[in-house]
Parts: sequence; C-alpha cells; structure tokens
Amino acid sequence: MIGKLVSKWNNKYHIPAKLFRRNHNFTKSAPSFSRFSKYRWTLFAGASTLSSLWLSKVVFAEENKQMIESETGPIWDVFSDEAKPTKTADELNDTRNVLAPTGSPRKSFPTLVLFEMESCPYCKKIRVALDYYRIPYSCVQVTAVGKRELRTTSSKKVPVLVIDGVEYHNSFAALWKIQDFVDDSLREDQRNIPAVERKWLYKVDDRLIPLITPNIAHTLSESYQSMKYLLSVDRYSWYERLSVNLLGPFFLYVMGKKSKWSLDIQDERRELLDELNQWMEDVGDHSFLLGERPCLADLCLFAFVKTLQPFDVMTDIKSHTSIMSWFRRMEQAVGPSQKIQNLRPKSSLWMF
Repeated sequence: MIGKLVSKWNNKYHIPAKLFRRNHNFTKSAPSFSRFSKYRWTLFAGASTLSSLWLSKVVFAEENKQMIESETGPIWDVFSDEAKPTKTADELNDTRNVLAPTGSPRKSFPTLVLFEMESCPYCKKIRVALDYYRIPYSCVQVTAVGKRELRTTSSKKVPVLVIDGVEYHNSFAALWKIQDFVDDSLREDQRNIPAVERKWLYKVDDRLIPLITPNIAHTLSESYQSMKYLLSVDRYSWYERLSVNLLGPFFLYVMGKKSKWSLDIQDERRELLDELNQWMEDVGDHSFLLGERPCLADLCLFAFVKTLQPFDVMTDIKSHTSIMSWFRRMEQAVGPSQKIQNLRPKSSLWMF
C-alpha cells in the first residue's frame, strides 16, 4: 500500500525512479541512530533516577537541623508589594477568646516576617505561638528544593523569623522573643521554667519530631499518601515536582527506615503512641500541662500533633490515645491564624 502511494507520488511530480532508488539506497546506507532508540526508555529512567536521587537528598536529608541564632541581617526591601493584607491588626485583636494568654500585651507590634515551609514542624511551632499570642505576621513560603527565598537571609534552613530586620534562626530563640511581646517584665535568664515543662520542651525536639518521618512513611502505601500531601502543600517548580513524584515515595520510605535505625527503636508507631500517652498522664486532671492555661510546652506539642494531622498516622493516634480532648482544647485556645499576608521575594518571580 505504501509502495503504491510512493509510486503514485513520484509519477505525479515526475521524479525518475532511478533517482528515487538512488536516494532510497543512500538513506538506507547512511549512518542511523535508530539503534539507540531501543535504549531511550532506559536512558530516560536513568536520568529520572539520578535527578530523583539528588532531589530526595536535598528535600529529606537533615531537614530537622537548626542553625545558630544570628543577630545581624540584610535590609528587608526585597519583597514585592503585589500581595495585599487579608486582615488588619484591629480585626485580629477582636478574635481574642477567653483562653487567651494573660499579661500586658504591647499596644503595637514590630514587623514580623516568617520564612517557612508548610510541612516543617519547627515552622509550625512558631506559627502556633504567634497565633496564640495574637501577634500579626507575614509569611514567605520557601521552595522545598533550593530554598531560593532564603538567599535574602543569612540562613540556609527554615524557619527564619525576622523581627524588625533581626533574624532568629533557632525556634527556641524565636519562641522566647515572641513571649517578650506579651510580657517583657522578665528577661530570658530570669524565667522560671517548671521541670515538667522543660522536660517536654526538649522531648518534642529531641524525641518526637525525629519520629515524624518514620511514622508518615510507616509503609510504602503511607509513604505514597504522605508524599502526595507534601507535594500539594510545599512549593516545587514543575520539573522538581515531576522528579520527586517519580521516586519520592520510595526514598521517603527509605529515609523513614534510616531514621528508625538511627533512633534505635523497634516499632516507631508504638513509640509515638507511648509518648503521647505519657503526655496525657503528665497533664492529668488539668486542662493543660501546668493548669488552666497553655504553657510553651503545650504550644510545641500542639504544633507537633498538628503536623501529623493530615497523615494516616492520625487515625492510630485517635484510636489508641486520649490526646484528642486536649487537642480540641488547644485548638480553641490557639484560635484563628494571625497571618496577614503572604510575601513573595522578587528573586523567585521566575518560578512557576
């Protein structure tokens, strides 16, 4: 059939058959790269694997490490003014509820900018504290790969809280500074922290947050669902999203097992549930850890549980612990978000 069509086309345009045969033979004898075509899918899979390996290392390797506090920072004039405030400070103050913190809050707040990632538990601790103390703030969503937005800071990791141009890279330093806005009568070295609160402040960072990765990647199925959620809330460019989506769930599962071995635990799910049950034993008959109002340890653990809320592990937490009653009280105490606007650095306008 094809031969007849070619012959008809040659007769129509008066192409000699000898010339056609000569050209046809030339194309057959010419060097061809068709022998590489059978390897194209292998080459594509290899390139995707290499890119996914690199991206997985960037995204998942040591995300929980904190950097030391820096008291110097650049001039903060790198933000575009295309984002408009969604709430005013007066509207945010009107949302104060009966469980709001006591003290003498300042009448005016400094300019607060939080560089964060939605899935980062350390960033969530700072957001919860700002919401609880009714302090308005702006956010810069940092890309998961490359973290280009942090080029305007002196840090390479989130969170970074900027208060009137001063950067705070350590979450504890940021939390103490936030408390100063509510009650500045005590200096940091004069604070009297109860032993039980101090125990849980360190346990959240040293024990519970490292349990997040093993628990959200408990199985390959849970790892797939977790990666699907992470891709939906964190910022990726289209090519980063494609590469992470290919092998991201598998590498998240591997990172979960690696974290489990480094923590020297047999059952990460049982370890998590036991820690949460121990928390409820310390709370006892009180509404919160130290009484009728949340303390800093309540805020930190609430941020930790809130980080796990979108994942499948939350089903086991609801079924095998009694922490949900405390969690609902904390939701009422923390109240609505105090975020005013999302800022976008000019350096990331080229991103998709």
